[in-house]
Amino acid sequence: MREKIFEKFKIKDIVFLAIISAVALCTCAVMPLVASLQTTVFGIAQAVTGLQLSIFFAIGLMKVRKMGSLFIMAFLTGLFQLMMAPPMFFSNLIIGLILEILVALIFRGYKEDRAIFFAVLLYNPLSLPFNLLYNYLFDPVALADGSHDPSGHRHLRSGGMDRHPDFPGAEEVGGDETMSEALQVKRPIYPLLGMILAVYVVVFALLSAKSDYCIFFLIGIWALFLLYGYWKACLAILPVAAFLSLILAGLTWVISRDAGDTMAAVNRILALCVGVIPGLALPPVLLVRNCSALKLPRMLTLGMMITLNFFPLLGDEVRKVREAMKTRGAGSLLSPGIFYRAFLIPLIVRVVNISDTLALSVETRGFAEGEAYSVYRTVNVRPRDVVFVLLVVLVTGLAVAI
Repeated sequence: MREKIFEKFKIKDIVFLAIISAVALCTCAVMPLVASLQTTVFGIAQAVTGLQLSIFFAIGLMKVRKMGSLFIMAFLTGLFQLMMAPPMFFSNLIIGLILEILVALIFRGYKEDRAIFFAVLLYNPLSLPFNLLYNYLFDPVALADGSHDPSGHRHLRSGGMDRHPDFPGAEEVGGDETMSEALQVKRPIYPLLGMILAVYVVVFALLSAKSDYCIFFLIGIWALFLLYGYWKACLAILPVAAFLSLILAGLTWVISRDAGDTMAAVNRILALCVGVIPGLALPPVLLVRNCSALKLPRMLTLGMMITLNFFPLLGDEVRKVREAMKTRGAGSLLSPGIFYRAFLIPLIVRVVNISDTLALSVETRGFAEGEAYSVYRTVNVRPRDVVFVLLVVLVTGLAVAI
């Protein structure tokens, strides 16, 4: 009898894939530093994230050997890229889908280790064509003609163009009570609308990075968020934006020796910083409730909720493993052998145990796929959300007109 290729996902499968995706994202924390260099140094994003993504995606596939597992991890890791670099989000989805099809046709699933090796080996290289497309969209002249430095070498120029706490006042968007998290806004705009606007800000700024009005557009959007109560997140990104801008400006100047390219790199990193403001100030539970109210697949919203809420817990686990290493006198993490045996393996074991416990907790609370459900606290669009969109359009028009 032929074995089925497609199997239904269980709750524990989704929980584990979501946690592995969160861990993989944490290991890619260097990505914001190189995001705006993608049009200058081809393939730099793949170079700094390839190893860790391959390792943790392989762990996820070894544990959950079901068709669709890679696509789920690609989607969950892409959620954060959606605000910082939207093309990378769609690149993740397309590559995940392509590899799922190839694995189904060639290996009929992930039952064999070579199928897993095949998928994780090709995941990053397949994103290179999308990186090339990204460069073309944001600086077609540089790709077509190149630019020459005094030594005669050609180079690309930078472009132109519920385990979650509940929150007081989170019954609906626009609640009047103070949120418990440090950066969360008291009256956030509609969650999905905020995500869409974040993508719009980043894409518009990337397309207009070399234009004079780009910096005015970003300042206007930042001021708009500030006026709408996002002041904590707006102030929090200022030192980060300044630090990253200095680094990117220095790197771009060294590479291109062009003031326009340097300013474009600064505009890109500022676009990423402004684009993450809605996400920083939004309690994850509101986004999950929003998606649930729209009747998105429950397994999808479960994965989103776990991925978005797992980072503080992961930080605690890393601290505990480090403390255990110090207690045992394990040595420095700079040693590959010590890092692998004394840090990485214990951390993965802890992540697996947490995944099993969390899956059991979710099932105990009556979570089930395919059953009718309602949202206890709904999230609705309010007139102030519509006004915010109109103000964004007005800021865009004024910036372009300057």
